[in-house]
Amino acid sequence: MRRMWLVGMPGAGKTTVGRAVATQLGVEFTDTDELVESMVGRSIATIWSEDGESIFREFETIVVSGLGDVTGVISSGGGAILEPRNRAVMSGMVVWLEARPDTIASRLDGNSNRPLLAGVMVDRIVETLTAREALYASIADHRVSTDTVTIDEVVSEVVSLWPG
Repeated sequence: MRRMWLVGMPGAGKTTVGRAVATQLGVEFTDTDELVESMVGRSIATIWSEDGESIFREFETIVVSGLGDVTGVISSGGGAILEPRNRAVMSGMVVWLEARPDTIASRLDGNSNRPLLAGVMVDRIVETLTAREALYASIADHRVSTDTVTIDEVVSEVVSLWPG
């Protein structure tokens, strides 16, 4: 089946790269976070603040479980790999988009004038990545760094991995 899952931390580039890869390949692009928002009718941030992470993860699992037969490029939420049922659905090719914690922090924060926040953010990212790293590694067929390359270079590398 011609399907590619993109996994990795928030800020690694899954959605941006996924859209561009799907466009270049002429295949469908699916983003699990967008599907959750559509299903629930609220933003991810609102779901987290009003319902908490566990409810968001339940919604995410409902969405991922419905993607077993979808073809094309699928961008998963950064924590989707935490749920064994989600990992079981991630068949086809899985590409782990990797980025260093400081890169992720700068992408998520978008403001280098707040070093105190960035420091706290980097610590939290390191903690989260440490908790997830073995799971990403366990399902990834390929690892692609998004740190010191352009988006076009990442897209080109991911496109080259497409089966067929």
